[in-house]
Amino acid sequence: MRKAVRIFLYTLGGLLALVVVAVLAVFAVLRTEAGRDWLAATISDAASTPGQMELRIGAIDGPLPGSIGVRDLQVADADGVWLTLERARLDWDPLALFAGRVAVDLIDVDGVHVRRLPAGGPPPAEEQPTDFTLPSVPVDIVVRRLAVDDVRLDEPVAGMPVTLRAEGQLAAAEAGEIRTDLVVERTDGSAGRLALNATMEPGDRTIDLEAVLTEPEGGLIARTLAVPGLPPVTVRLTGGGPIDNVVAGTLTAAMGDDLGADLEYRVAYSPENIGFALTGKARVAALVPEPHRAVASGGFGIDLAAALAGQTVTLQRLSVASDAVSLTAEGTAALDAGTLDMQVGVGLKQPELIALYAPEVSAEEVALQAHVTGSFDRPRLHLEAEAGRVALPAATVEGLTATVEAEPQKPLSEGLAVSFRAVALATRLVPAQAPEAAGPMFLDVAGTADMEASRVTIERLALSHPLAKAEGSAVATLEPFGLEAKLALDAPSLAPLSVLAGMPVAGAAQVTVDATVANGGQSVDATVDGTVRNLQLPTVPAAARCAATRSRPRVRSTTTTIRWAAAR
Repeated sequence: MRKAVRIFLYTLGGLLALVVVAVLAVFAVLRTEAGRDWLAATISDAASTPGQMELRIGAIDGPLPGSIGVRDLQVADADGVWLTLERARLDWDPLALFAGRVAVDLIDVDGVHVRRLPAGGPPPAEEQPTDFTLPSVPVDIVVRRLAVDDVRLDEPVAGMPVTLRAEGQLAAAEAGEIRTDLVVERTDGSAGRLALNATMEPGDRTIDLEAVLTEPEGGLIARTLAVPGLPPVTVRLTGGGPIDNVVAGTLTAAMGDDLGADLEYRVAYSPENIGFALTGKARVAALVPEPHRAVASGGFGIDLAAALAGQTVTLQRLSVASDAVSLTAEGTAALDAGTLDMQVGVGLKQPELIALYAPEVSAEEVALQAHVTGSFDRPRLHLEAEAGRVALPAATVEGLTATVEAEPQKPLSEGLAVSFRAVALATRLVPAQAPEAAGPMFLDVAGTADMEASRVTIERLALSHPLAKAEGSAVATLEPFGLEAKLALDAPSLAPLSVLAGMPVAGAAQVTVDATVANGGQSVDATVDGTVRNLQLPTVPAAARCAATRSRPRVRSTTTTIRWAAAR
C-alpha cells in the first residue's frame, strides 16, 4: 500500500513539475522576439474577420508577463484602416492572482488616432431582455493609474479635429464596491474637460454618479449644435439610488442665456418593466432661427412619463409647452410587431404667431388633435382641427371644425402615396365682398396624393354655402405644374353679387367649368357653360333717367344661356 502511495505521489509531482516546466518554457519563448512575434500574429488572426473587422498588431514587447506592451496596432474594415494606436502598456503583478487580487500598477496608452467611424457591420443579433444586474467581480481589482495620451479624433468623428487625454483609476472589491474616477481633457488649446465619479454597490444594487462637462467659448458641443455665438458650455449630471427600485437625479445645462435646461429624472426598474420620468424646463430659443424664435419664447416646460415592458413602449404622458404653443401626446408602440397607437395634441396660445407664416391670415382658439394607428410603415391618420375664428383675405370663417382621414396606399419605405378625405364645417362664413351672404359652410374633399408621381387627384369636391353650391373633381401634376379640373356651380341667388357689381342684381345661375392647364402654366384652355334664370339688371339709360323721375326701369330675362371659351 505504501508503495502504491509513493508511486502516486511521485507521478503527481512529476506532472506538476512538467506543468511548471511547460509554463516556464512558454514564458521563456514569449520573452524572445520570435515568440512575441508569434503571439502578435496569433492574436491578430484570432480577432479578425476578413472583409469586416481586421486587427493587426505590429509588435508585442515585455518583459512578459509582468509588463505587456503593444505597438503599432491597426483596426480596419472593408473601407480601410479607421483606427491606429502607437503604443499601449500594462504593468501588473501576476503573483497577486494567488492572493485573489488583480493588481494593475499602470495602463498606459499613447497615440490613438480615430480617422472615422467604422463602416456598418452585419445586422445585429436578436436583442435579449435587458439585464440590470450590477457587475460583480470574482476577485479584487485595483487599477492604480490609467493614462491615455494623444487621442486624436478627426473631423468625420467629432465634427472638428479634437485632441484629448484621459487619466483615472479603478477599484473593485470582490462582491463589494466598484469605484471609478476619470478625467478627460482636451489638449489642443481648448479647455474642455469631463470629470466622472461613479460608485456601484453590487450587493445593495445601488449606484451613485456625478459627471461634469465644461467647455469654453467656441467649444465642440456648441459647434456641433450650431449654437449662435458659440457660447461656453456647462453640463452637470447627478444621480443615485437602488437600480431595482428608483434611480433619480438632475441634469442641468447652460449654453449662454437662451440655451440650457434644468431637469429632474427618475428611472424605476422592476422585473415587469422599466419606467422613466422627466420634468423641468428647457431653454432652446438660441437654436430656433428668426423669425420663428417667438414659438420658443419663455422656454419649454417638460413633463414626460414612459415605460418599457418587453418590446412595448408606453408613452403615459408627454407635455411640452412654451408661452406660445403646447404639445401633448400619449400612446403605445409595439416594437416587435411594428405597430403604434398614438394621440398627439397641439394648441396655439398666441394665435398672432400665424402671421409669421401667413401674414394675411389670423386665427383664434386654434387646436389640433391627431390619432395615428397601424404599422410603422403604413400608419393611418385621423386629424381633428378647431378654430374659433379664421380671417382670410377673401372671407372670415367662424366656428370652424375639420376632420382629415389619411391612409397610405403602399408602405412608406416605397414612397409617399396616400388616400385622404377632409370634411370641414363652419357655423358662419362671411365673404369679404358680400357680408350679407354670410351663412354656414360645408366642405367635403376626397382623393389621393402620390408624391413619387408628383400627382394629386381630387375625386370628389363638394361645397355648400348660401352663396353657392359647388361640385367638382381635378387632377394636378406638380412638376411641371398641370391641371385638369371640372366644376359645377349652382348659385340660387345672385343678389349677393350686387356689392361686387356695384348695382342691384337678381336671379339665379348654374355654371359648369372645364379647365386644362399645361406646360407649367404656359398653356390654359377653359370652357364655361351656364344658364341664368330670372336675371334682373338696371339699364344704364334708364338708370340715368330714374334720377329725375324716381322710377326704377329694369332689364328682366326669364332664361339666359352663357357659353364662353378661352385658350392661351
